[in-house]
Amino acid sequence: MLGAAEKLPVNNDSVDLVNASLAAHWFNVDKFTKEAARVLNTNGCLAVHAFYPGLEVEYKDLSHDLNKVISEIWNTLNPYTDPIGINLMRSQYHDIYESIPLKDKTWITDIPVQFQMSISEILGFFRTVYMFQIFLEKDEKRAEEFLMQTKRRMQDILGEEADSVLLNVHMKNYCVLACKH
Repeated sequence: MLGAAEKLPVNNDSVDLVNASLAAHWFNVDKFTKEAARVLNTNGCLAVHAFYPGLEVEYKDLSHDLNKVISEIWNTLNPYTDPIGINLMRSQYHDIYESIPLKDKTWITDIPVQFQMSISEILGFFRTVYMFQIFLEKDEKRAEEFLMQTKRRMQDILGEEADSVLLNVHMKNYCVLACKH
C-alpha cells in the first residue's frame, strides 16, 4: 500500500514495517516519524536508510585525479540541491533519529560500501541524482555538455583503457532503525 509519508491510509497499530529507502529526506520529518509511530503495531519496525551524498573512486595511482573530477561533479550540482534534504543526508539522518518518538531506536552511520563501476555507470548514477535532473530541466544543453566533458576528462585520466576499466567506488550508507514496544 502506498500513501503520503505524513498521512498513511491505514489504521493505528496495523503495520509491521515502515520502510523509507533513500526517501525520508523528502518528508516532513516530524509528521513522518509521528505517523510511523501511529501506524506501527507492537513490535513493528521503522527502517529509514540512504547513502551519504558523496563518493570516492579508486584506481591504481590515478585515484587523486579521478576524485578531483568527482568532487567537481558534486560542486557543479550543489546549486541544485534542496537545502533541507541535503542537510538531512549530510547529517546521516541524525534529525530523523532524534525525531522518532519511540524509545527503542538505533542510528548507524558510516556503513562502508564498495563496488565496481565503469565511467559510463558512474555518469549514469549522477544522471539519476535529483540535483542533475533539476540541472537538466533548467538547462538541458549545458547539463548534457557537462556530462560529456566530465566523461572526456575521466577518459583522459585513465588513458587508452578508459572504456574497459572498472573503478572501485566507495560510498557510505547509514540507517535509522526503530521498534515500537
